[in-house]
Amino acid sequence: MASHVIDISGFVNITDLKGGKVGFSSAAAPPGSALNSTYVKEVKTMPYHISVLEISEPILAPGILAVPSASNVNISALLVKAGCKKFVSLIEDTGVLKMYETASSTGLTVFAPSDGAFKAQNLPDLSKLNNAEMVSLLQYHALSRYAPKGTLKTTKGPISTMATNGAGKYDLTVTTAGDEVTLGTGYSSSRIASTVIDSPPVVIYTVDSLLLPPELSGSAPSTAPVASPSQSPSPAVSAKAPSPVIATAPSSVFSPPAPPIESPEGSPVGAPDQPEDSKSAGDVKAPALFEAILSVSVAVIFSVFLS
Repeated sequence: MASHVIDISGFVNITDLKGGKVGFSSAAAPPGSALNSTYVKEVKTMPYHISVLEISEPILAPGILAVPSASNVNISALLVKAGCKKFVSLIEDTGVLKMYETASSTGLTVFAPSDGAFKAQNLPDLSKLNNAEMVSLLQYHALSRYAPKGTLKTTKGPISTMATNGAGKYDLTVTTAGDEVTLGTGYSSSRIASTVIDSPPVVIYTVDSLLLPPELSGSAPSTAPVASPSQSPSPAVSAKAPSPVIATAPSSVFSPPAPPIESPEGSPVGAPDQPEDSKSAGDVKAPALFEAILSVSVAVIFSVFLS
């Protein structure tokens, strides 16, 4: 006769304790296990239908909160099956896979670019990255914590990645639109395309494009740079910049006015100053005229005297 195994993990063991107390435990708990949960008070009773009681501790079936061992999660195999072969080859060659596996025991989130992401036309030449930069790039695609999609949707502000260190922020921003989640780097953005595995404490996603951190902009094309105060202005800015005050201000502002020059007798008031040659000629003609008048006057006096 065949025997049937009955699953009793959903059953509750209720035991009368000394002092009028009542204890509760999972019926699947080994015999002799402590009854950690006890009756506190009655919350609501609807006779013959519902009875709501308050107890001191949750009633947990054995193994219900057990987390899978990190060794049970084959990151490479999962990513290859998800169409991320190029990404797998990079994390294996650089040793970053070992970092992922170590983090998976406490918490790991991976954003794996698909093979199509590495064929994008605007993708920078990754062969120009040295080993340290490549490691940082691959660490930038992971978080050292478990971040399911629901958690990402409620994230406010930048989030740190495995690449975050004192030399650079290497952070990500998250934006949502309905059920769609997009990661921003400050240089580019990438949409979470699918969930490969979500088994606490590990969650792995595929993303549409490579996540490019601004910290590696020396090797990857960057967005328009923001001019710093130390940079010299561009020609266009220089052309529009006002000239120094000294260059544009009238000379009378910085030099005293010339002393007034008396105009020759008979010149109209307010007439412009004569050239230097004209003044010299006037200076010569005035004595000559005086001498002629004096000679005529003497001649007239002598003629009167002789007559």
